[in-house]
Amino acid sequence: RRPRPALPKSQQIARKSGRRCCGSCIARYLLLPQRLVKALFQQGARACIDAILRFIHFGDVIDKAVILTHESGSDCTHAIYLSINGGLEEIIVKAGFASGYPGEGPGGLAYVLSLLEALEVPIDESVLDGRMFQKIENCTVTSWNLEKLIEKNRVRPHRYSDYIYGIRSLRMDEGRWQTRFPVSMPYSLIDDRLIDLAVQFRNNPKNSLNNAHTRLEDTIRKRIESEEHGSKLFSEAFLGKNSKLEWEGLSDGVAAGRAKLFSDVYSGFRNRRMHREFDETNDEQLYEFLLVNQLFRLEAQAKDRVLDEPETQNEASEQA
Repeated sequence: RRPRPALPKSQQIARKSGRRCCGSCIARYLLLPQRLVKALFQQGARACIDAILRFIHFGDVIDKAVILTHESGSDCTHAIYLSINGGLEEIIVKAGFASGYPGEGPGGLAYVLSLLEALEVPIDESVLDGRMFQKIENCTVTSWNLEKLIEKNRVRPHRYSDYIYGIRSLRMDEGRWQTRFPVSMPYSLIDDRLIDLAVQFRNNPKNSLNNAHTRLEDTIRKRIESEEHGSKLFSEAFLGKNSKLEWEGLSDGVAAGRAKLFSDVYSGFRNRRMHREFDETNDEQLYEFLLVNQLFRLEAQAKDRVLDEPETQNEASEQA
């Protein structure tokens, strides 16, 4: 038999400990004492920013961030350590950030630090020597060594604000930091009756919107057994004390406001879409789709109204 080729060192460590490690994947898991740390292999500041945005966008909570700095003259290279979801997961976004000169690397670092500040994430910094920094790059650093070095080489006083200073276009108070997040469908909020259109939305948003408006009318028309359409249909279903559907526990004013919302969305969005062709951004189309989704949710919350039957003349005379 031919001898098997030697495994990479990271896989040898994983095999000895009984853990799986895929050498070909983009993100490799490093087996460290007491906890498993993931090191993300990214190239360039843009990819490193995206790596961090994915965790935030998915709903993970970043508890702590530590800038891992390697100084080389006036220029510095940076990786970022993140503790996520109460320390259940630890991430190192490998070196793709920089400082000390104008460019993409320093701009990316300024953006990430500004974002973490806006999310009220505690930020710290530790300076590592070249040998330790290379261990991070090679995924051979242990949790114990990393924690010990972070504690020993903390930068005091804090200087991470110096990495942000001067990047005025990225300041959080200008409301531009959220524009880097992808425009994506929040599937967890979508009504079950719209999920197929939500899946198709990415490739054909206009068709999904048109079908969503039509499906809303068809759903209500079938439920109340009506032949009306548009505003007349919504008024028959929701508006007034004789409507066929009602929201229990709401005042007349709140119920009327919800009923008018159906008619207003129909006349303000659907009619415009049916009678004129115009250009829209992905953001605007997603806003409208979520608005129609909210109407589906309101319709699902409504109950069939039970109308009081009129008293017969005999019953009225007996009561008299």
